[in-house]
Amino acid sequence: MSRQRSSEKYTEQNGGKGFLATLKEFVDSVEGLKRVIMFPVRLQDMDRHQLPAMEERLQQFLEEGRTQTSQNDLYALYTLLLNAKSELLTGCDVAGREVVGKSFLGEHFAEVSETLRKMTDLSEFLKNNYETSLRLSD
Repeated sequence: MSRQRSSEKYTEQNGGKGFLATLKEFVDSVEGLKRVIMFPVRLQDMDRHQLPAMEERLQQFLEEGRTQTSQNDLYALYTLLLNAKSELLTGCDVAGREVVGKSFLGEHFAEVSETLRKMTDLSEFLKNNYETSLRLSD
């Protein structure tokens, strides 16, 4: 597959957004959620089945990601979203505990972070070798 076709396929699958744009959209959405839900404890009284049907992918995500909470616990979903945002931005949950690699989402974040660290090292290696070769050729 050519590079252009591969890029076009990625763009189609991801709604034309890159990773940082998707991350910003998620962070903004969770910030909006925090502004609207002034009393999160009230979520415990709500039944998720009373809400409009969620996408099948979201249903599957919730089933895979639930820990000790019930599948119908909207407060747990709210907490999951807040913690996911916090983990992405700080490596800690909303309580300030370091959780990267120790939670459901943290495992995925740790993998992405490790890959990005390795790519950063490669970038630095290439940059430093290029600069060294330029100095040697002077």
